[in-house]
Amino acid sequence: MGELASPPQATIVLHDIEFNGTGFNVCSACSSNCTVNVPNTTLVCNPNVSPDGGVTSGTVAQEVACNANNGGHGAFVTVTCAPTTTPPVDAGNGAPPRGIDVTVTLSLENTCGDNTPLDSQSATAIDVLPAEPQQVSPGTACDYFGGNCSPIIANGGACTFNGFFANATVSNTGGFFRHP
Repeated sequence: MGELASPPQATIVLHDIEFNGTGFNVCSACSSNCTVNVPNTTLVCNPNVSPDGGVTSGTVAQEVACNANNGGHGAFVTVTCAPTTTPPVDAGNGAPPRGIDVTVTLSLENTCGDNTPLDSQSATAIDVLPAEPQQVSPGTACDYFGGNCSPIIANGGACTFNGFFANATVSNTGGFFRHP
Protein backbone atom coordinates (compact mmCIF):
# COMPACT_ATOMS: atom_id res chain seq x y z
CA MET A 1 0.00 0.00 0.00
CA GLY A 2 1.16 3.53 -0.73
CA GLU A 3 2.06 6.01 1.91
CA LEU A 4 0.24 9.31 2.18
CA ALA A 5 2.69 12.15 1.52
CA SER A 6 0.16 14.86 2.39
CA PRO A 7 -3.65 15.11 2.37
CA PRO A 8 -5.04 14.80 -1.16
CA GLN A 9 -7.46 17.37 -2.48
CA ALA A 10 -8.85 18.15 -5.92
CA THR A 11 -10.05 21.64 -6.76
CA ILE A 12 -12.30 21.93 -9.79
CA VAL A 13 -13.14 25.27 -11.41
CA LEU A 14 -16.06 25.16 -13.83
CA HIS A 15 -15.83 27.86 -16.49
CA ASP A 16 -17.38 28.73 -19.87
CA ILE A 17 -20.68 27.64 -18.31
CA GLU A 18 -23.79 27.63 -20.49
CA PHE A 19 -27.19 26.68 -19.09
CA ASN A 20 -30.50 27.19 -20.83
CA GLY A 21 -34.09 26.01 -20.54
CA THR A 22 -37.26 26.49 -22.52
CA GLY A 23 -39.85 26.86 -19.84
CA PHE A 24 -43.18 25.15 -20.13
CA ASN A 25 -43.47 25.43 -23.91
CA VAL A 26 -41.46 22.28 -24.46
CA CYS A 27 -41.77 22.31 -28.25
CA SER A 28 -40.28 25.78 -28.72
CA ALA A 29 -36.54 25.99 -29.10
CA CYS A 30 -34.74 28.26 -26.68
CA SER A 31 -34.01 31.87 -27.51
CA SER A 32 -31.64 34.19 -25.66
CA ASN A 33 -34.11 34.79 -22.82
CA CYS A 34 -33.81 31.15 -21.77
CA THR A 35 -30.16 31.38 -20.74
CA VAL A 36 -29.18 31.47 -17.08
CA ASN A 37 -25.97 33.35 -16.30
CA VAL A 38 -23.77 31.12 -14.18
CA PRO A 39 -20.49 32.46 -12.80
CA ASN A 40 -17.37 30.31 -12.62
CA THR A 41 -17.94 27.75 -9.90
CA THR A 42 -15.33 26.09 -7.66
CA LEU A 43 -15.82 22.68 -6.05
CA VAL A 44 -13.40 20.85 -3.75
CA CYS A 45 -13.23 17.06 -3.55
CA ASN A 46 -11.29 15.18 -0.88
CA PRO A 47 -10.65 11.44 -1.08
CA ASN A 48 -11.55 9.70 2.16
CA VAL A 49 -8.51 8.84 4.30
CA SER A 50 -9.03 6.17 6.97
CA PRO A 51 -7.10 6.08 10.28
CA ASP A 52 -4.98 3.19 8.96
CA GLY A 53 -3.87 5.31 5.99
CA GLY A 54 -6.11 3.71 3.39
CA VAL A 55 -7.68 6.02 0.84
CA THR A 56 -10.99 5.63 -0.98
CA SER A 57 -12.79 7.85 -3.43
CA GLY A 58 -14.59 10.95 -2.32
CA THR A 59 -17.61 12.59 -3.95
CA VAL A 60 -19.06 16.07 -3.91
CA ALA A 61 -22.32 17.02 -5.63
CA GLN A 62 -23.83 20.46 -6.06
CA GLU A 63 -26.57 22.20 -7.98
CA VAL A 64 -24.83 25.12 -9.67
CA ALA A 65 -27.85 26.79 -11.29
CA CYS A 66 -31.64 26.79 -11.36
CA ASN A 67 -33.72 28.00 -14.29
CA ALA A 68 -36.65 28.99 -12.09
CA ASN A 69 -38.26 31.22 -14.72
CA ASN A 70 -38.19 28.68 -17.53
CA GLY A 71 -39.44 25.32 -16.30
CA GLY A 72 -37.62 25.03 -12.99
CA HIS A 73 -34.86 22.74 -14.27
CA GLY A 74 -31.47 22.60 -12.57
CA ALA A 75 -27.82 22.26 -13.57
CA PHE A 76 -26.11 19.68 -11.35
CA VAL A 77 -22.44 18.72 -11.00
CA THR A 78 -20.96 15.60 -9.41
CA VAL A 79 -17.22 15.25 -8.83
CA THR A 80 -15.54 12.00 -7.80
CA CYS A 81 -11.87 11.93 -6.82
CA ALA A 82 -9.56 9.07 -5.88
CA PRO A 83 -5.87 8.23 -5.86
CA THR A 84 -4.83 7.32 -9.37
CA THR A 85 -4.05 3.72 -10.13
CA THR A 86 -1.61 4.74 -12.88
CA PRO A 87 1.96 5.36 -11.72
CA PRO A 88 3.75 8.09 -13.66
CA VAL A 89 6.20 7.09 -16.39
CA ASP A 90 9.08 8.94 -14.71
CA ALA A 91 9.40 7.12 -11.37
CA GLY A 92 12.25 9.23 -9.98
CA ASN A 93 14.20 7.89 -6.95
CA GLY A 94 12.10 4.73 -6.68
CA ALA A 95 9.29 6.54 -4.85
CA PRO A 96 7.10 7.98 -7.63
CA PRO A 97 4.30 10.34 -6.75
CA ARG A 98 0.78 9.39 -7.66
CA GLY A 99 -1.78 12.00 -8.42
CA ILE A 100 -5.54 12.06 -8.20
CA ASP A 101 -8.04 10.85 -10.79
CA VAL A 102 -11.00 13.23 -10.97
CA THR A 103 -14.27 12.63 -12.81
CA VAL A 104 -16.47 15.67 -13.50
CA THR A 105 -20.09 14.88 -14.39
CA LEU A 106 -22.55 17.48 -15.68
CA SER A 107 -26.25 16.66 -15.39
CA LEU A 108 -29.66 18.25 -15.62
CA GLU A 109 -32.32 18.07 -12.94
CA ASN A 110 -35.97 17.90 -13.97
CA THR A 111 -36.81 20.06 -10.94
CA CYS A 112 -34.41 22.41 -9.18
CA GLY A 113 -33.30 21.08 -5.83
CA ASP A 114 -34.33 17.46 -6.35
CA ASN A 115 -30.65 16.41 -6.57
CA THR A 116 -31.50 13.71 -9.10
CA PRO A 117 -29.03 13.90 -11.99
CA LEU A 118 -30.40 13.14 -15.46
CA ASP A 119 -28.82 12.99 -18.91
CA SER A 120 -25.28 13.08 -17.57
CA GLN A 121 -22.03 13.71 -19.44
CA SER A 122 -18.63 12.99 -17.85
CA ALA A 123 -14.92 13.49 -18.39
CA THR A 124 -11.99 12.29 -16.28
CA ALA A 125 -8.65 13.92 -15.55
CA ILE A 126 -6.09 11.15 -14.94
CA ASP A 127 -3.14 11.37 -12.55
CA VAL A 128 -3.45 15.06 -11.69
CA LEU A 129 -0.26 16.07 -9.88
CA PRO A 130 0.31 19.18 -7.75
CA ALA A 131 1.08 22.27 -9.87
CA GLU A 132 0.01 20.41 -13.05
CA PRO A 133 -3.68 21.25 -13.64
CA GLN A 134 -5.61 19.53 -16.41
CA GLN A 135 -8.50 20.74 -18.56
CA VAL A 136 -11.53 18.52 -19.18
CA SER A 137 -14.71 19.06 -21.16
CA PRO A 138 -17.51 16.64 -20.21
CA GLY A 139 -19.79 17.63 -23.09
CA THR A 140 -23.35 18.91 -22.89
CA ALA A 141 -26.11 17.37 -20.80
CA CYS A 142 -29.35 17.82 -22.79
CA ASP A 143 -33.03 16.94 -22.45
CA TYR A 144 -36.43 18.17 -23.53
CA PHE A 145 -38.22 16.68 -20.47
CA GLY A 146 -41.20 15.12 -22.17
CA GLY A 147 -43.60 16.35 -24.78
CA ASN A 148 -44.03 15.22 -28.34
CA CYS A 149 -41.22 16.95 -30.20
CA SER A 150 -39.68 13.89 -31.84
CA PRO A 151 -38.74 15.55 -35.16
CA ILE A 152 -36.73 18.20 -33.33
CA ILE A 153 -35.22 15.68 -30.90
CA ALA A 154 -34.34 13.31 -33.74
CA ASN A 155 -32.31 16.12 -35.31
CA GLY A 156 -30.24 16.63 -32.16
CA GLY A 157 -32.35 19.50 -30.89
CA ALA A 158 -32.65 18.49 -27.23
CA CYS A 159 -29.85 20.92 -26.31
CA THR A 160 -31.88 23.83 -27.67
CA PHE A 161 -34.51 23.01 -25.06
CA ASN A 162 -32.47 22.32 -21.95
CA GLY A 163 -28.69 22.20 -22.05
CA PHE A 164 -25.86 22.42 -19.53
CA PHE A 165 -22.25 22.76 -20.67
CA ALA A 166 -19.04 23.67 -18.86
CA ASN A 167 -15.32 23.23 -19.18
CA ALA A 168 -13.37 22.37 -16.05
CA THR A 169 -9.88 23.02 -14.76
CA VAL A 170 -8.87 20.23 -12.39
CA SER A 171 -6.02 20.85 -9.93
CA ASN A 172 -4.40 18.73 -7.23
CA THR A 173 -4.32 21.35 -4.47
CA GLY A 174 -3.46 18.92 -1.72
CA GLY A 175 -0.69 16.41 -1.82
CA PHE A 176 0.03 13.17 -3.53
CA PHE A 177 0.67 9.55 -2.72
CA ARG A 178 3.92 7.65 -2.78
CA HIS A 179 4.41 4.05 -3.80
CA PRO A 180 6.32 1.94 -1.27
